[in-house]
Amino acid sequence: MRTIDSVCAEIARSLPVLSGGGGGQTPVLDASLLYREAARQTLMQLGGDDAALNEALRTVLLHRDGNLAECERLVAGMLEWRDQWGDLFPLSRQNLNDAYLDGTVCRSCSVRWSRPYARD
Repeated sequence: MRTIDSVCAEIARSLPVLSGGGGGQTPVLDASLLYREAARQTLMQLGGDDAALNEALRTVLLHRDGNLAECERLVAGMLEWRDQWGDLFPLSRQNLNDAYLDGTVCRSCSVRWSRPYARD
């Protein structure tokens, strides 16, 4: 009996190295450096062609006084805990309003982490 992860890993290892999907990939115990790199690469997209991502990055930077290092740390931290927050946040623009965020997202966050929501 095998897990789906081991089957996926075997398939990935069997791909040619030049395809970018195979080679000597192995799981890591501490992925914090990978999360930091992913956060850095995301922040480097600022000013790019993706208007929605560009606007989101501008908003994050605005709320952190343009501190790129702090934004990188925050995004990397979010990636580390993505399995716990991914189901809370809306992916569609129609749910990005105060009523939905206050009534659904904030309520879920306060229940999940047992701390009240406070606006900045």
